[in-house]
Amino acid sequence: MTMDNSVRLITWNVKGLGNVIKRKKILTHLKKQRANIAMLQETHLSDSEHLKLKRDWVGQLFFSTCKANTRKRGTVILIHKHFPFVLEDQISDPDGRYILITGTVYGEPFTIINIYAPNEDSPKFISKVILLFSQYCKGMGVCAGDFNCVMDQNMDKSPSDTFTNPRSSLVLKKLCNEAGIVDAWREFNKGSKEYTFYSNPHCSYSRIDYIFTPAHCLHTISSSEIGSIVLSDHAPVQLDMIINNRRATRIWRFNSSMLNDSAFCDLVREGFKNYWSDNRNSPVSSATIWDAAKATIRGHIISYSSARKKAWSNKRQELEREVKRLECLHSKAPNQTNWAQLCQARAELNLDHTNHIKKLLFFSKQKYYEYANKSDKLLAHQIKKKLNERTIKSLKTPDGSVTYNLDLINNLFKNFYKELYKSQITAEQSDIIEFLDKLPLTAISEEDKIFLDSPLSPEEVFNAIQSMPSNKSPGPDGFPCEFYKSFWPEISHILMPALQNLLDNGVAPESWRTASICLIPKKDKDPQECASYRPISLLNTDYKILAKILARRLETVLPHIIKPDQTGFIKARFGTDNIRRLLNLINVTQEHKLPALIISLDAEKAFDRVEWKFLFATLKKFNLGSKLIKLIKLLYSNPQATVTTNGLISKPFDIQRGTRQGCPLSPLLFALIIEPLAESVRQCQNFFGIKVGNDEHRISLYADDVLLYSSEPVKSIPALLKCISDYSMLSGYKINLTKSVALPINISNISDLLPLSPFKITTSGFKYLGIFISPKLDDLFNINYTPLVGRIKKDLITWHSLPISFLGRINVIRMNILPKFLYLFQSLPCYLANPFFKDINKHLSKFIWNNKMPRINFNKLTKPKEKGGIALPNLQFYYWSAQVKHMVSWYNERTESMWVNIEATVCAPFPIKFLPFIKNFRKIKNISTNPIILNTLLVWRDVRTYLKI
Repeated sequence: MTMDNSVRLITWNVKGLGNVIKRKKILTHLKKQRANIAMLQETHLSDSEHLKLKRDWVGQLFFSTCKANTRKRGTVILIHKHFPFVLEDQISDPDGRYILITGTVYGEPFTIINIYAPNEDSPKFISKVILLFSQYCKGMGVCAGDFNCVMDQNMDKSPSDTFTNPRSSLVLKKLCNEAGIVDAWREFNKGSKEYTFYSNPHCSYSRIDYIFTPAHCLHTISSSEIGSIVLSDHAPVQLDMIINNRRATRIWRFNSSMLNDSAFCDLVREGFKNYWSDNRNSPVSSATIWDAAKATIRGHIISYSSARKKAWSNKRQELEREVKRLECLHSKAPNQTNWAQLCQARAELNLDHTNHIKKLLFFSKQKYYEYANKSDKLLAHQIKKKLNERTIKSLKTPDGSVTYNLDLINNLFKNFYKELYKSQITAEQSDIIEFLDKLPLTAISEEDKIFLDSPLSPEEVFNAIQSMPSNKSPGPDGFPCEFYKSFWPEISHILMPALQNLLDNGVAPESWRTASICLIPKKDKDPQECASYRPISLLNTDYKILAKILARRLETVLPHIIKPDQTGFIKARFGTDNIRRLLNLINVTQEHKLPALIISLDAEKAFDRVEWKFLFATLKKFNLGSKLIKLIKLLYSNPQATVTTNGLISKPFDIQRGTRQGCPLSPLLFALIIEPLAESVRQCQNFFGIKVGNDEHRISLYADDVLLYSSEPVKSIPALLKCISDYSMLSGYKINLTKSVALPINISNISDLLPLSPFKITTSGFKYLGIFISPKLDDLFNINYTPLVGRIKKDLITWHSLPISFLGRINVIRMNILPKFLYLFQSLPCYLANPFFKDINKHLSKFIWNNKMPRINFNKLTKPKEKGGIALPNLQFYYWSAQVKHMVSWYNERTESMWVNIEATVCAPFPIKFLPFIKNFRKIKNISTNPIILNTLLVWRDVRTYLKI
């Protein structure tokens, strides 16, 4: 994609893309030319084969296929993944002759039609497509392709003594004049003679490939060129248009594929060795030495990459110039000598393309060999309905208007996050300490404190690096964790002193201050609102290494000080425990006709609003240790951030609050920060929870997702609001009242709650952790499983046309379908009998065999590979396993799952441990009326029957 304010369009008759080498050559050439929009003719591909073009730089793809014979004709429009074209409509010719799309670019109407005209004289076809373009083109647009006729016999043909398709030429010229459409290349090359096609049988050159634009768009065109006839018998035609003022900043990022280059790796190792030799005794701080080392090595990498690329580029350009020179010579004075020279030059250029593509395919095939049929990103990329678009095409301004200006969009986001991350706390430190001192928070033991404050070792740092996931976007310095993994022996000598200096003297590398914020759109949110995006902080890997070390230490301690009500980001605790606890409480209140109110709180930008004063006071209250707190303060010392949108980087701004999403430490810090709120609710004397046995259930948390249970809501709501208000004033926590809901159960006078409750009252249920919760447990299947099954069946039909292998289809099920079902299996107490799984398996089988007759029995496919199967997920086995797993908690005396005590109380006087051994469990009243326990036992019965135990 062009990096200036120009949008580049290329039209090209490629004469078939069935060959994988040629297809790769064409796409690579278009990428090298930085095409934003490519219009290709004669693709000779079927519908499913066209989808293979949606790789690498291609974000959107529109095509027409010859239905009668897919090895003929075919047109396609490829749009760069960063080009903000928004589709409104498309017209696809069933004969594969043209594809027309209409839409907007930066809010402006834009129309594209890609044409492959018949070889014979076809004035009716020319008339049809020109009129079609005129009808749909309301603003900017291009009409491009292979028209198989010339506009000017003398200027566009050599020799000019024969006239090819004269009627088509006449109609084309006439209609263009009438419709106000101009030949863009000719407008910029008046008097020039260049050609796009060479006919070997007729020994003639002609310019039959065009890009036409409306005359009123001429001011937007900066240049137009004709390329060389090399990879096809046609030359590509290129057009640069200025659509909108755009500046993009190129951010350096290390290309991890260079780690496969042994010469490069030797260069880097030698660079680190020489740098350390020259600077190990330097008087400057070790933090500065480390930052300078990164800058030095980055310079070596850039120099190496540039030299390699320049050498290849110079050779390629020289070959292209020679081909162009010989084409001009042969077109003016054709003879056998210059024709032989031209063929030789084209062969050399084509060979250079081939060698380059072979290298790309070597690495590509290696990746596909390793990952293509496995549950990895390459396969996930194929089955996504839509790419996660990084382009933010428009945004609402504070006055409610919509802007398409990219600079203004970037500035709006910068101002939004600058304001969001500005501290708003007015309370004094003494107020925070007084609030925390009233709460009986659990302090860590001295043994844990010593562990948290222990010195860093090279082994611990290396293990932290190894635990970090690969293929993640790096921070502003551009070095990903793969770089650290590959060169740790050389890096450790320089990085370890910097980390030790940080521990001893509190001096962090300057490069740690700045983070780059990238934006991920939230699902089902208005993309024109700043608040509809999740800010992910891209942090330098060295910063994340220290954060990862602290997180790995802290996660071993948190279960000792965070009470079991909190299940988010705590070892051996799961969000599904919260769901089972919630369903048990609903069942108890329904069975005993107890009045209750269940409140689901939605926190507004919870991670981003954390006040640091409160954070550090909370850490001290938990007695985490001075060294650990000091390190965390260093990570939060005078940080800055920039916002990246559409390739634009904002000016840096200060951050005064919030935990960075993207930092390994942030989830654990948030669990500590919100614990005082949970404890306030637990200690509140005027808040009345739901009592079951000896326990009173008041609150459940999964990070910032909070559930509250009250048996006396009229008395409890005012007390709850006071707890939230006191906590919010000190911590920055803010409830989103428009999304927080309250579910009344067995409350007849709901109107009495309305004046007291600021929360939205719902009687039908609400969504919690991705599960739809209903006050009627019998509805859980219909509101959760039924929609999911419908969506999966629809997806399977959609994925049928994707070019995925047999093994790939198995892994689509493993990667995309199994997790969706598994989460429901783990969360919901719904009894699923054999017919349910037979129906699902029938549709899975159709997908696996691509609607053809199955060659292998479905059950055999589900067997392990060592038993002759292919490890296709057996959904029923996963269901049984997920349900029976709950029984394990019945026997675990150290379990922290709060729902176990509820179920044990419900089963009394029968000990819950005895239930799996009771055959006639349905006859026990307490069990038969509890669908949660009953479902677990029914599944256990099915498992025993299957295993014959």
